[in-house]
Amino acid sequence: MDILGRYYTNHIFSKLLVDNLSISNPKNIVELGVGDGALFRAAFERWSSASFYVTDIDDSSIQRMRSEFPNVKSFQLDTIKENIIERLNISDSIDIAICNPPYLKVSPTPDILTIFEKAQLHECKGLRKITSDILFLAKNLEILGREGELGIILPDGLITGKEFISLRSSLLAAHNVKAVIQLPENIFKKTEALTHIVIIEKGSSTSSFVPVFLSNKLGEIVDQIDINQDTLVERMDYKYNKWKKANRFNKGQICLKNLKPIIKRGNKTHKELKELKIKYLHSTNLPNLSANLDLGDEEGKSLDGLVCAEAGDIIISRVGKIGKIAKIKSGKLPISDCLLKITLPDIQASALWKSLTSKEGQEWLKANSHGVCAKVISLSDLMNFPIKKVDFSE
Repeated sequence: MDILGRYYTNHIFSKLLVDNLSISNPKNIVELGVGDGALFRAAFERWSSASFYVTDIDDSSIQRMRSEFPNVKSFQLDTIKENIIERLNISDSIDIAICNPPYLKVSPTPDILTIFEKAQLHECKGLRKITSDILFLAKNLEILGREGELGIILPDGLITGKEFISLRSSLLAAHNVKAVIQLPENIFKKTEALTHIVIIEKGSSTSSFVPVFLSNKLGEIVDQIDINQDTLVERMDYKYNKWKKANRFNKGQICLKNLKPIIKRGNKTHKELKELKIKYLHSTNLPNLSANLDLGDEEGKSLDGLVCAEAGDIIISRVGKIGKIAKIKSGKLPISDCLLKITLPDIQASALWKSLTSKEGQEWLKANSHGVCAKVISLSDLMNFPIKKVDFSE
């Protein structure tokens, strides 16, 4: 990611996005935030006779486009702040928009909230966090003609995060989400960002079932599942929905929340604990699947005010390598805020440990984690972790 929050698109996945747009003879095509031009080039290869309009806030990107493609109308402008239709001066409607938006935090203002209104994404006005990728999505939908198509690359957080349910709900209600394609990890330079291609038709209702695809690193579709609209509001990614289809829970399935566990997150960061010059547990030094971890202790050092792992606790990494867990046999050490400690009576703790370390449990943790770069498992998700059947009366 550069200082403008841009991830540059690999040609293979640019072509994958363009190939999944269904309009065969578009007249006008727009790319907001053209960057290095990878998406534009893929679109130009397919529709060279169309009129192209590209924008970028970075003047060097626009100068490069003007030099290489003098017939393309290129504009140096701020996509979020400016009136795009007025600046581009397009007399006819826009048929296709393509976009790999930048990722930057944005402070909400009345003008920014108006963007959601114009894009018919009314529920988004209540989002607690607004980022530039959401605004680029809204801007593209605003400028498209009715039944125009948008192909956009979105980060995993918008596709899977609970905090963006209102975005997905608005999008599915006001527009036709035609397809979602989960892309492989590590396709962008210098980042492990997980992303998805979303194909959207403006102003039409989404079908009852939407195809969700998985792409390999060659840009080939290797699997497809059809997901109903209600489920897509919850999460739009292939990984989770594939797992969910294969793992239907029995009615009355006992979950972690039914056991009424005491769960605490570490209350100091890795950096803060390091500065205290004491031993502590962090996601990087937590031994994986260790059932009898002896922590020792920090003799002569006060641990007051610190959340500590103690005998009987189950420790789970909530960030990074999801599924990394240990059961404490003895000792006491502080834990960082990347870890959770789960405290239960012995029999229930044993049942949870067996469930977490089982093949099904590890698959559940991976499927229910989400995040653009570092994976995260939320406390609310973890409370729905299914427990294998155990007789707790023993």
